[in-house]
Amino acid sequence: MKKVFASLLAAVMAASVFSGCQPSTPGGASSEGPSNAGSASSTEASAEPAGDGQTLTIWCWDAALNVAAIKLASENYQKDNPDVNFNIMEIASSDVRTKLTTALASGAMDSLPNITLMEDYAAYTYLSKYHTVFADLTDIMPYDDFAPYKVAACSYDGKTYGVPFDSGVAAFFYRSDVFEECGIKEEDLQDLTLDQLLEYGKQIKEQTGKNLISFDITWVGDIIQPYMQGSGRYLIDENGEPDIIDNPALKETLEFLKATMDNDIASVVDVWGDMPARLNDGSTVAAINAAWYLSSLKAAEDQKGLWRMAPAPRITSVEGAVHASNNGGSSWYVFDNMDGTEESINFLKASLVDNSDEFYSSILVNQGVIGTYLPAQQIDAYDEGDEYFGGQKIYSAFREWIPEIPAVNYGEYTAQTRDVISAVAPEYLNGSLSIEDALAQIDSQIRAQMQ
Repeated sequence: MKKVFASLLAAVMAASVFSGCQPSTPGGASSEGPSNAGSASSTEASAEPAGDGQTLTIWCWDAALNVAAIKLASENYQKDNPDVNFNIMEIASSDVRTKLTTALASGAMDSLPNITLMEDYAAYTYLSKYHTVFADLTDIMPYDDFAPYKVAACSYDGKTYGVPFDSGVAAFFYRSDVFEECGIKEEDLQDLTLDQLLEYGKQIKEQTGKNLISFDITWVGDIIQPYMQGSGRYLIDENGEPDIIDNPALKETLEFLKATMDNDIASVVDVWGDMPARLNDGSTVAAINAAWYLSSLKAAEDQKGLWRMAPAPRITSVEGAVHASNNGGSSWYVFDNMDGTEESINFLKASLVDNSDEFYSSILVNQGVIGTYLPAQQIDAYDEGDEYFGGQKIYSAFREWIPEIPAVNYGEYTAQTRDVISAVAPEYLNGSLSIEDALAQIDSQIRAQMQ
């Protein structure tokens, strides 16, 4: 038990919550970021008590996004179930993991909620050790109607335990006015590769003095996901082993980031919030990130109508790589054999599956949450143009890409691996290490943690 606890605690401490890594502002969709979408202390955001019956406690983070979404779901559920009350607790995502680790390792089930939100990349850590404490939803939820890559992230040993929620579907966001000024047209960006993007970045810098992208050099382990997942390769292989040294997608991504630094076309920062700030002040003109990053882009009112979106760049070093990629995302889990387990399952099924069009439409329009329940993506809101993107139908594009996102094995040590990459990669990017030595160090360090 001590070994299990140590393993999970290490995962918690290493996972510097990225899950999307977004600032907690309206419009982003979910998850986990260095900004941690939620304070260190928990706050209650309970739906108004409707009766004296069952009370369901829910843990989640980010008041503007996840808390707002599940509160709406609870209010809708209470219309037909007035005796069910909700105690919705806003808890920082890192604190959710700490609380889960402590409770599960000690067997203190009475300290757990009925429902918890969990980042997709962290879920395997808990399912592999403690899957028996989560309700098996395999035969309850219509998983064929959810995005396949999300179902894979919620599954362990042939069973599925989570209800997929938001998508971190990724895209290439760019300032159309700047690209057009440099002779780079929309059609030039539809089958984009990192090599092509690097050349465009050089061209833009030469003609305008603006940088192509911005990235936080202290969070490299987190920002690489939208570059890599479209290749079907990530950080852990199908056997649960580190996929580092011979991982062409990782190598290509890191080499691209270094090339942007070497050619002085990247705004390299060491504070997460400075990345969107460089976009908002106009000094940087593009980003490869998830749909939840839209809120950061839209913070600059003077750039309304100037932005456009294209598919994420495709990795060329992996055969079969696609443009559809992902960054972050989370899902809902119910604890089994508790007072309220059956009601919790009924609530999630009613809210996220049955008659859910109005719910998904509301959270798309008001919170920017792109759900991964595929039938709900036929709602009218997905076909509306976005004025900030010059009327481009960005949500219908996201809808098209989501089913194409390759599933990857997050494994038990993805969080730790991302953290090790963040520690070692700057030495490569600054020229202190070769790519071979950097990958070898990353591999060695994560294998040492796995012992």
